[in-house]
Amino acid sequence: MLVYADDLSGAAEIAGLGAAKGFKSLLRLDVPSLSEGADLQVVSLDIRSLSQPEARERTRAAASIRLPDFVKVDSACRGHIGMMAEMLSSGRPCILVPQNPSHGRTVKDGIYRIEGQPLSETVFARDPEWPARDSNVSAHGILDAASEEDIDRIVDSAPADSLFIGAADLFKAFLRKKHRHGPATGALPVEGSPRHRDTTPWPVIAVFGSTVNHGIPFNTMPQDVYEGSKDADEWTKVLEEEYLTTNNIAFGVGFGRGPAPDGKDRPRRLAATLGKVLKALTGRRSPNLLVIEGGATARACMNAVGLEEFSILGSLSPGVVRLGPVKGGPEIILKPGSYPWPEELKKSITLQI
Repeated sequence: MLVYADDLSGAAEIAGLGAAKGFKSLLRLDVPSLSEGADLQVVSLDIRSLSQPEARERTRAAASIRLPDFVKVDSACRGHIGMMAEMLSSGRPCILVPQNPSHGRTVKDGIYRIEGQPLSETVFARDPEWPARDSNVSAHGILDAASEEDIDRIVDSAPADSLFIGAADLFKAFLRKKHRHGPATGALPVEGSPRHRDTTPWPVIAVFGSTVNHGIPFNTMPQDVYEGSKDADEWTKVLEEEYLTTNNIAFGVGFGRGPAPDGKDRPRRLAATLGKVLKALTGRRSPNLLVIEGGATARACMNAVGLEEFSILGSLSPGVVRLGPVKGGPEIILKPGSYPWPEELKKSITLQI
């Protein structure tokens, strides 16, 4: 089974759901592997922050290798959803249900709501890349579903050759209805997997790409670096000194920041900056555990440290997934920026950092 996702944290979430159902799950960046061994392969195309032409070209390249069985998109309707449906369906009927009723994200009578509030009146209205300006999503082909039972009914009644496009709740229904008898539980092998490595939690590096206040203390990006008027070299030196002294470090964009001059290009620049800082830190001392918040940030960090293929070690809560690099490296915990932190993990990071 093959899934394409438009960002890394979403891809990890889907791979984690598959692993929990007993599928040997492989998470990759950019293109699917032609090698055998995985029952479920989830590929992060990392196109949500790209321009339409760039996103289209990357999607076309993936489709030329293999068409997916499922497409993971953002549950708040951000990203190139229509383009992905067009390019990956290859004439198949598209079942488009991005909302997650289990997280209070519903569509009824065409209106998308989060915990009862219209989408265009939530924090997503201020998203720097994909601001939600209209709560009526029916014109985009998104189906009504206000409960998980609604999604089950949609999957049950869909044509057999349908391409399912959505988020976690749709994928769970897709697995239940279309793949009732999953393979035996098991994980793909990981070189130097945690049970064979030193299990000491330190050194730990935590990278926060979200601008949401999560209550975990960390080193905030300086204002001039945030605005793009200065590089991150001096800030990196400060972080290196703390990391080498304390054996752990947490850093990130910071919350409540004002606009930056580059506007819509800002998220990509900030993610690349965080990735560059991470590369410098890991070059000084390799961590045992790497915690990353935010899909775009996670992708920039993986690019920076040269990791591209992962086995699924488990899930800590919905969307929060433990990864093991197949070719060796630190254990990685990924969390989507819009999801809450599991309390136990939040406490653990706060105590260690």
